[in-house]
Formats: sequence, structure tokens, C-alpha cells
Amino acid sequence: MTSFRRIYLITTLSILSLLTSVDPALAEQHELDEFTIQSRKYAADFMASLKRMRRIDVETVGVSSTLETCGHHSPQLYYEFSVKNNIVLRRVSLAPRNPVLGSADAWEQAGLLKMQKMLKDGVKPDEMEIVELVQEPANQYFRYLQPIIAEPGCLKCHGSEKDMAMEASDALKLFYPKDRANGYKDNDLVGAISIKRAKGVAAPRHHAAPPQH
Repeated sequence: MTSFRRIYLITTLSILSLLTSVDPALAEQHELDEFTIQSRKYAADFMASLKRMRRIDVETVGVSSTLETCGHHSPQLYYEFSVKNNIVLRRVSLAPRNPVLGSADAWEQAGLLKMQKMLKDGVKPDEMEIVELVQEPANQYFRYLQPIIAEPGCLKCHGSEKDMAMEASDALKLFYPKDRANGYKDNDLVGAISIKRAKGVAAPRHHAAPPQH
């Protein structure tokens, strides 16, 4: 880095630090912007990990094994991502297959209903996200919601009777006799990734692994 660029960078950071210390609203917006960027990455990494687990299960055991992934492996992923990143990460829905794990709270329900309307109004899924700083009884929390949209592969377990794989349909009747997470069509809103972090709690710094020799 040249001397000029180094001085410019230090000056810019110093100005930003001064502005955020003088203007609390600016500091709050800066923290919200950082949380948004981080949450997008967390959501993408989580969904990639979940899809990879599902693909392995389908290829090695069968479609019905994805129910085990959702019922047993997903909570472990929630926990790992949450602890690693100082957040609370969940998948939520207005019609969860597992109400204990996937029921949306009041803020999440409002966000999901808003996303449903956005879809009907023609908003593209990748342009739909909700981010807010929410006051709760114990603290202020940054909240993030990213839609989960039904894809053809999802319909094997979440579609209509004609779209579902037979083994998945039989397993659902056995394990989830009151299941409501079905009847979806391609591009429907299935639910959302919900991420929550207390205001003032910093994201951990993840260091790259040392090079292998």
C-alpha cells in the first residue's frame, strides 16, 4: 500500500469513527448495515449446508431420509451457526412442520405476511429481505428475515399429494399426522431464515486457517 493510500484510509476511518461517536443515529445505522451484510452470508451458508446434507441423504438413503435431516440435523445446524456467530438463527414458517422449532413469533409472522404480499405484487425473492432494530422487553435486537422459496426438489416433501414422493408421503403420515407444511407450488413462500442479535453484541472475528505445508 502506498503512503498516500495508507494516509487516506486512516483518515477515512478516523472521520467515520468521529461521526459515529458524535451521531448515535449514524452509529446505529452503521451497525444495522453491518448486521445486514453478515446475516446475508449466514443465511446463504446455512442453506448451502442444509441442502448439501439433504442431497447426501437422498443419494444414500432416500427421499424419506430428508425428514430425519429436517427433524434431527437441522436443529444441530441452528445451534452451530448461532453459537459460532453470536446470533440466534432459525427457520420459521406460518405453517411449520415442527411447531416446536419452526413457529414464527409476532415479528416473524408480520414479516412472512409482508413477504407473501410482496410475492403476489411481483417482487423477486432475491429482492425480499426484512431488517429492523426491534425493542423487546429485555433488550434491543437486530432482526433479519430472508425468504425460503419452494423449488422443484422441495415439492417431494412439501408439495401437493401428486407432487410428493410416495415414500415421503407415507413417512409424513406416520411422523407428522397433523402436518400443515404441504400443498406448496413452485416459487411459493415456504418460510424464512430468521436471524437475531442483541444490539451491541459484535460478530466474532473468524480467522483463516493457516496454510498447509
